[in-house]
Amino acid sequence: MKQIVCVIEQPGVGVYPAAYIRIKEGERKELAGYIYLTIFQVNYFSFNFIDLTLRVEIQDKAGHYSAPVFFPLSFNALYRQELPPPNVSNATTWDQS
Repeated sequence: MKQIVCVIEQPGVGVYPAAYIRIKEGERKELAGYIYLTIFQVNYFSFNFIDLTLRVEIQDKAGHYSAPVFFPLSFNALYRQELPPPNVSNATTWDQS
């Protein structure tokens, strides 16, 4: 694994520029973690109730890409995160009020 390639697709609009997440040399054989979507200087209400798709692919050192994996994304500006169940440890909770 050389890098993770992420692309957001919006029906009727097209694709947004790809984000490339480089994987450190020592972590290329096994990797566990999260992909975070950060939106800067955007009116969240403009994305409210719009369905997007996140396409994720892995690129190897030779430049070959894995089969894509697709994740549905949706924004809801009125959403409030629920607290995790009491038996879940190491959970981070936050309130976006």
